[in-house]
Amino acid sequence: MAADAFVSYLHRLNLEDFDLETYKSRILDDPTSHMPTIAFANSGGGWRAAYTGAGAMRAFDEAFAPSVTYKTGGLLQSMTYYAGLSGGAWPVSSYAFHNFAPINDVVKTWNTEVNQGAYQNFTTFFQEIAPKYKAGYNISVMDVLARSFAYQFLPGADGGLETTWSSIADLSNF
Repeated sequence: MAADAFVSYLHRLNLEDFDLETYKSRILDDPTSHMPTIAFANSGGGWRAAYTGAGAMRAFDEAFAPSVTYKTGGLLQSMTYYAGLSGGAWPVSSYAFHNFAPINDVVKTWNTEVNQGAYQNFTTFFQEIAPKYKAGYNISVMDVLARSFAYQFLPGADGGLETTWSSIADLSNF
């Protein structure tokens, strides 16, 4: 829970003249009223945005020792909102689909070798989106691009994808 992560983050800061125990009680008793809103937004821009966003997330990740040393580690786990636009959404989405694993581990799984222009990939992508069309839904070029990006950033996109957008809230680290 973000409130637990935030309390841990504040504890690591060793703030002087701050009554952490009282604040901790308030946050944990009623996170809706006492937990500050902490958000992350990453702009679009393709791969540049993806890597920039991943770098920022790394700087806030408590699993990255230098971030803890520089007192930013733990903010990632304390965030209540994540957002990204276009390429900036890739690290945010990948982080969620990987059950909020350390961002360094998430980035290691990225398949940067997928050639989005390769004909064989388009054939595969069309086969994968055909059930959507057969179910009566419109399809567009965005469906093909989404499949391509899924292969690059989401675990199991090549056939074993168990997590869906609507099931992220059911993940153990959500």
